[in-house]
Amino acid sequence: MFRFFVSLVLLFAATTLSAQDHGKVMESVKFQSAALNQSTEITIYLPPDYQSSERNYPVVYLLHGYSDDETAWLQNGEVARIADEGIKNGTIPPMIIVMPDGKINWYINNYNNTQKYEDYLISELVPYIDKNYRTRPSYKFRALAGLSMGGYGSLYHLLKHPDMFIACAALSAAVITDQQASYWFQNPGLNFIETYGEYKNNNLPKTWKENNILTMAENVNKESLNNHFIWLDCGDDDFLIEGNFYLAMLLRNRGINFEFRMRDGAHTWTYWREGIGPGLEYLGKAFKRL
Repeated sequence: MFRFFVSLVLLFAATTLSAQDHGKVMESVKFQSAALNQSTEITIYLPPDYQSSERNYPVVYLLHGYSDDETAWLQNGEVARIADEGIKNGTIPPMIIVMPDGKINWYINNYNNTQKYEDYLISELVPYIDKNYRTRPSYKFRALAGLSMGGYGSLYHLLKHPDMFIACAALSAAVITDQQASYWFQNPGLNFIETYGEYKNNNLPKTWKENNILTMAENVNKESLNNHFIWLDCGDDDFLIEGNFYLAMLLRNRGINFEFRMRDGAHTWTYWREGIGPGLEYLGKAFKRL
């Protein structure tokens, strides 16, 4: 009987410790957006000690790629497991990770303001998270990350809203040259015309010219990014590597703080699963000003 009791105690202790190692995930939470004029969904990861502590946490807004949704990083990217392991090992600080559904809107307000995703993210979602969760409501403890279209979105919002975010980690970011954009505008499946406007007589529309990451990086006030952090990670076999190279050189020439990683790999979930851990580590260092 004593052995049975001890076994139960040990089993309970092991179960409790195991539970403490795992964060809480709230998948596809409904959010009514006035900017989008529709209900949308977000998935939220809370760190393992969120329920047992009274502390406030930094927040990472983790953006999915084209044609995915708010569950992609959770299901395909295994970000909850990766965050749990990093927090347990001390390589990633405890953080809240917010994964919104960006659909195929490129995370910006489109050319005729019928898809106001930027307004949703900046004016609605960030205030909602700060109000309803124990966050550190300062740009110093708020960052972005994402892959492909989400990598574009993370760079876009850091460059345009440095007063809102301290850092971004862009994996396989959709950074493309104007020459490449001409092809993308002629591919109806990419939602470029709906987002940036009509492509006429080989002339790129104004909205594209203003929101192209390379143009934004070239024109951004360098001083506004003095205390900010940018992480680029793109595979050597990725079709987006050229634009990422251009961006890295542009940031380097302007003296803007960044780090660039090129690993063996392509535009795949295998690559992004391997990259998101180091990306979150980088953002954690940004929160600590390292």
